[in-house]
Amino acid sequence: MPFKHHASRRHKFANSKHRVTNWPEYTESLRRRGDVTIWVDESVAHYWGVARTGKR
Repeated sequence: MPFKHHASRRHKFANSKHRVTNWPEYTESLRRRGDVTIWVDESVAHYWGVARTGKR
């Protein structure tokens, strides 16, 4: 049967070994995972925006 062809490679991730006990800390770590900080020099910030033309 065709659905059994890849059966040996279907489950790539093992089940979780532990439970989360400190939910606020876990939630905060997930929030910080997507945090990106960009430092821009003042000389570059001057050219950052686009000149306004008055048109849409």
